[in-house]
Amino acid sequence: MASFRLIGYVVLNTLAALLGPVVLSSSLPPFHPHTGLGIIQKAWITSIVFAGFLGVVAVRAVRLNAAKTAEWAWVIPAVIFSWTALSYTLTRSTGFATHFSGYDCAIGLQKHDCTEFLAVTIPLVRGLSYSAAARLASRNAARSAEGNDRAI
Repeated sequence: MASFRLIGYVVLNTLAALLGPVVLSSSLPPFHPHTGLGIIQKAWITSIVFAGFLGVVAVRAVRLNAAKTAEWAWVIPAVIFSWTALSYTLTRSTGFATHFSGYDCAIGLQKHDCTEFLAVTIPLVRGLSYSAAARLASRNAARSAEGNDRAI
C-alpha cells in the first residue's frame, strides 16, 4: 500500500509540475509575443520560473513524504521525452537539437514543427525545474532544521 501511495504522490507532483505553470501564466496580464522566437522564449521562461516556484511551494506546503516525491516529478516526462527522442532519431537523421529546442517551431510556426516541442520538451523542462527547485528547497529546509537543532 505504501508503494501505491508513493506512486500516487509522484503522479500528483508531476501533474502539478505540468499543469501549474499553465494556470499561473494564465493569471498574468496578457502578453502576446509577436514573433515565433517570442513564443518559444515565453514558453521556456514561464515553464522554468513557474514550475520552479511550484516545486518550492510543494516542499514547504506538504508533509515530508509528499515533499520527497516532488523531487521525482521529472521521471514521467523524461521517459516520454526519451521515447519520443529515440523514435525521432530512428526515423530522421538531422535536426534533433533544433526540433526539440523549439527553434524549428520559432522559424516555421507550423503545427508539425511545434507539436513535439510543446507536448514533449516543455513538460520535460517543467518537470526538471519543479524537481530541481523541490530538491533545493528540501535541502535548504533540512539545513535550517539542523541549524535550529544546534541552536537549542
